Amino acid sequence: MKLLVDFSGLWMNVKRMGDGISDFSLSSKRSDLGDDLFDTELSSTEGIEIDLSDLEVDQGVLSIKGRQVLLFIPDQGSKIEAVLQGERHEGKRFHIADCKTLENMKKAKRFDRYMVTNNLTGRFKVYGWTKFGANLDGDADLNVCQNCLKYLNYKNFSSLKKKSERYERVNDFNIVNFLTSYSTLFKSFPREVSKEERTGGYGDDWKSVSQAYRASLNYQCESCNIDLSDYKNLLHTHHVSGNKRDNRVENLKALCVDCHRKQPLHGHMFVKHKDMKLITRLRHERGGAGMSGWKEVFAMADSAVEGLLLHYQRKGEELPHVGYALSDGSNGVIAELEIAWPSKKRGVAISAKDFLAARKAGWEVLTVGDAIRNINA
Repeated sequence: MKLLVDFSGLWMNVKRMGDGISDFSLSSKRSDLGDDLFDTELSSTEGIEIDLSDLEVDQGVLSIKGRQVLLFIPDQGSKIEAVLQGERHEGKRFHIADCKTLENMKKAKRFDRYMVTNNLTGRFKVYGWTKFGANLDGDADLNVCQNCLKYLNYKNFSSLKKKSERYERVNDFNIVNFLTSYSTLFKSFPREVSKEERTGGYGDDWKSVSQAYRASLNYQCESCNIDLSDYKNLLHTHHVSGNKRDNRVENLKALCVDCHRKQPLHGHMFVKHKDMKLITRLRHERGGAGMSGWKEVFAMADSAVEGLLLHYQRKGEELPHVGYALSDGSNGVIAELEIAWPSKKRGVAISAKDFLAARKAGWEVLTVGDAIRNINA
């Protein structure tokens, strides 16, 4: 049925008010409740059951719904007793990347019960049967997949020739440190496990101690020397000895969040990409982070590209620029690349916006995931 209503008066008033595109949305916060439930389930040792086809591998590391995850098979079969008794090498490995083992599983259309989790404890809910045929389940430690470590070149794993060295690297693998290293690739971080991990064993007066110490240094990072007086939340107070109750001045060090997360045995330093870009920009403005050698490159670069840098260094690649600001000459900076070789117009980007802008400007730019796939080709 054709409507014969005259809307000319209505549109006249719309024009008088000023028409345009509105960012009005009918979405409500009820969807956030769904995400909250999803994160709660994902952060458990049991995790969430998925199909392998649901995994997102765009960044090289595994993710689902924009959250970085670990994939494991809970069914340990007849090995369950050994696994629950702490014999990790007897269990099935968990995966962190789109490695060849995972690719083979997909091609073979394996129908195992796959689970994903971002639990930070390093424990996995597993089950199996005893030699007497009884069912058995519990939480256990599992070993990380060596093919995943090689795929990412995590901690220079690809360069290790001896089995003993590889086994040692597997035994030393820390889930929190791993997830922290790639945190800038994701907008959502793992849910913290407990209040103890949030407070980290600090004293009751820690907040005031930290604030006073950072203020005494005018909010300057003692490692890369950038001024964070306008971004005080990005400057932490680090305990040199690791004893978080020892607040003597000689045991304290003010570090930007990036320098802090690169300290040995440090986890839970999940860094947003926008914050990392800001820190890199401030380092460039200060002019103190020159690219005179690979040591400076690693100190300045986002840890999400460390595996790539280690590969390029081993292959004798030309020294890259870190946090390269690409300008079009008229409109200023159009893209910021994590690493770049300006003479070759090549680079690697994390942000989709930077990636597209650099491509439009005629650069050969890869995402972190594509760069990882290239070094494994």
